Amino acid sequence: MKWLNSKIEYAAFLLSVFVLIILFKGFNYASNDVVDVMSYARHLQDGRLFSKDFYVSHIAQHIPNERIIFSGFLSLLGQGLRFLPFVLHTVFTLFFLAGLYKIFSLYIRSKAFRWISILILLGPLYKFNLGGNELYYNMFISSFAAKTFGVWVFYFFLINKKHYSFLLLIPATLLHPTVGLQVFIILFSTFIVDYFMHSGKRLDKNTIISVSLYVLIAGIYGYLLLNGVENGDADKNLYFEIFEFRNAHHFFPQYFPLKNYYVEIMIYVAGIYLMILYKMDELIKLSLIIILGVIIYLIGIFGFKMTLILDSQWFKSTIWLELFSLVAIMKYFEEEFNFVKSVYFEKLTLLSLILINMVIVILIIAGNSYFKQKPYEFVYGMNLTPEEDIGLKVKDMTDENDVFVYPMEFTGFKYYSERNAYIDFKSVVHRRDVLGEWYDRIKEIYGVDINTRKSGKNIFKVAKDNYKRIDKEKLKKLKEEGINYMVQYKDVHLDKPVIIENDKYKVYRID
Repeated sequence: MKWLNSKIEYAAFLLSVFVLIILFKGFNYASNDVVDVMSYARHLQDGRLFSKDFYVSHIAQHIPNERIIFSGFLSLLGQGLRFLPFVLHTVFTLFFLAGLYKIFSLYIRSKAFRWISILILLGPLYKFNLGGNELYYNMFISSFAAKTFGVWVFYFFLINKKHYSFLLLIPATLLHPTVGLQVFIILFSTFIVDYFMHSGKRLDKNTIISVSLYVLIAGIYGYLLLNGVENGDADKNLYFEIFEFRNAHHFFPQYFPLKNYYVEIMIYVAGIYLMILYKMDELIKLSLIIILGVIIYLIGIFGFKMTLILDSQWFKSTIWLELFSLVAIMKYFEEEFNFVKSVYFEKLTLLSLILINMVIVILIIAGNSYFKQKPYEFVYGMNLTPEEDIGLKVKDMTDENDVFVYPMEFTGFKYYSERNAYIDFKSVVHRRDVLGEWYDRIKEIYGVDINTRKSGKNIFKVAKDNYKRIDKEKLKKLKEEGINYMVQYKDVHLDKPVIIENDKYKVYRID
């Protein structure tokens, strides 16, 4: 009976934390970072869709590519693509939370305090990482799926079942090569450290087999992708310029917010100090390897301007450093405050979580302004933004071969309209043979480039102002380039027929 009560309590905590996260962060169905995988998935379902889209047409030319596994999986859902993404996101989130709980349980005795630690990681510390990424995302994207596997990879590594770690790294790498390869480098580097620290320590048979399988499957896949990325005529300087313009928040540390440095460095220093104090040897090795990787990355991109090092996006790996540091910090607080280990604290914490969820649900039903802004897009067509709404209307008014230009901040429009984009800022094919043309089209339509980025101006604001000023001569040129429609802001008036509009946008026919 005690065992059953423990399982029920665990399930209650897990579901309460999951619901709290969903209520606060919502769910993005087809906007933001989902746009590229969802549009490519629809193309794989129906080859007539997005056949003239710049991003989809180029990424589909090369197999394998960085999206083929994840988008290919989504394409198999058929009509389920309209509602199953949230179901899959729920499943992965539950496994993700369970994995984090397992990691914290290795060092923290209080069950309630483990869940509190997870909430701190996904709450107050959210958006503070260096590298512009997170462990958790409120959308079903490949990086979140890969990081869910990654959490369990580190758990099995920490309990010395390393062969499971490398086996789980295979699907992680296939889903998101950058995430998987980063974790592989971190883990494999620990073996090299152990080898020298323990006078030629040998790996066990199971680990050798699992590492070999990883190299044969995920390693070859990663090599083929990297070979595709490096082929092309974009020179090194242009390659660096494009990624500084498009993804400075991922690639270049001078663009990371100063407050993130303050918060994260304090967490890293405190965490590593406490790891040493509590003799968390494995966490220390993992953390120092990540930091060493940061140093190599900085030397590689600033000292030698190496594109291969830039492609590693190593600062993204600091999400794991934050996790390991928080583990040590929370262990310290548990040791200092004994009351967190009591049964009463656990019951009070669970009750508080349930009550908080109930209050939030009431606030949402009552139309609270804070929660009203959250993207509760759990299925196709639910809680559409004005951008997505105009996209859905466009789908019924235009042909699947029509080509559009639209504001640079647009993301969800593409999926709901199922129409081709002349250029799409959010969706980037990471190959040298495509990047140059992508950059040229961005400059042509929105009038922004690396100089805009370096000026410190908001590139989206500048792009919006430039886009709203498109004149007759520019429209004539766009027409000559095969563009059929332009989505403009409601306050812009062009001497062209309006086919549809809503409270924020108009769609002009320009051909």
